[in-house]
Amino acid sequence: MIYFFLLTGGLRFEREKMGSEPSEKTASDGLNLNVKTLLSTGLLEGISVRYIHHGKNKELHGIIKGVDYCCGCTECNFNQVFSARKFEAHAGSKSSHSNNHIFLKNGKSLHNVVKKLGDLSLESIGEVIEGVIGERPNFESYEAWKASKRGYWGTVLHSTCSNGGVKNNSIPTV
Repeated sequence: MIYFFLLTGGLRFEREKMGSEPSEKTASDGLNLNVKTLLSTGLLEGISVRYIHHGKNKELHGIIKGVDYCCGCTECNFNQVFSARKFEAHAGSKSSHSNNHIFLKNGKSLHNVVKKLGDLSLESIGEVIEGVIGERPNFESYEAWKASKRGYWGTVLHSTCSNGGVKNNSIPTV
């Protein structure tokens, strides 16, 4: 059963525990911390990555763009954007965990970066991520993400709580 909680940072999804631990870490602001969630913050926007599958001797260069990857192969020349799974397929490989094979310049996979960040909230990740990724993150994109997040919840709370009634029936999109 899934419960929804409105927190000061967003929605929190909690599963009723049936004797097993969840497979993804939950950040203290209630969001599941995974690679896609981390990429959505904008902190890694524009950072160079390499898809490397050691067993198959495959390598492909790219740049993080949003929650996807802009491919730098000679065919694409940074004009094509792919999801992690499609980026991996474009490299001519396939695995069940694409982000285990997408690496930063410092040699850490994006999956390992998420593990290193542990249980930090998405609001506080910006303070420690530089030490984890080994280069300066994109703080401009991160600040825009934080502002849009605050703006979204501020609008929802304002429109539903002002003067005890609903002022605006439209719910903003993220």
